[in-house]
Amino acid sequence: MWSPVEKTALAEAEVEYHDKESFTIWVRFPVLGSDDPLLQGADVVIWTTTPWTIPSNKGVVYHPEISYGVYRITGAPEDNWVKSGDKLLLADKLAEGCLGKARVDGWERIGDAPSLEGLSVAHPFAGIEGGEGEWDQPRDFRPAPFVTDEDGTGFVHCAPSHGMDEFELYRDAGMLAEVITYNVEEDGTFRADLPLFGGKRILKPNGKEGDANTAVIDALAQSSKLFARGKIKHSYPHSWRSKRR
Repeated sequence: MWSPVEKTALAEAEVEYHDKESFTIWVRFPVLGSDDPLLQGADVVIWTTTPWTIPSNKGVVYHPEISYGVYRITGAPEDNWVKSGDKLLLADKLAEGCLGKARVDGWERIGDAPSLEGLSVAHPFAGIEGGEGEWDQPRDFRPAPFVTDEDGTGFVHCAPSHGMDEFELYRDAGMLAEVITYNVEEDGTFRADLPLFGGKRILKPNGKEGDANTAVIDALAQSSKLFARGKIKHSYPHSWRSKRR
């Protein structure tokens, strides 16, 4: 754990948890590398409470024992982020709740998800105007033991620089050199030369919410990869010294 307020690493004993209201978003990652008509043009949907980690995404993971389906949207309001005809991969147990968050008028399950092995996904910022190619390389797609269908979508977006489970997954796969990013400075800002987001603050010097999350959400809407958004109250780590995140 790192405190951008004190600019120091925190031992576990120095971390305490308090309730915090966070942005929550559902994001679409286009499927790549499939010859199966069911998956062509489909998007994997992920859910996260840390939108600021999306620029550091290096992969998406799933669990081989979860039941996944391909869902097609049959009706949506004109101004909706999700459009009629869109195809989405979701865990069956979570699909109805996710689709409800997207405010669509109707959907149908068009089949079981074919084998996910060997696929990759595109980053939601691939090809975005002003992205300077930062996110144009395909993202990794692999099974992981920590994925569940208890909440979210049944898929987890991986930013191994910012999550312990993801870090350990790619460390054990011998891929850390390929997936570690250096996008966040010690003061809680994005590096100055990061396209679209350079200098945006994840946290202000006083530990309050910065402008990074809203900038990422706006860019996802611009790239047509935002599926839904909202807010959630949850337990979040804080420094015991400053009482800030």
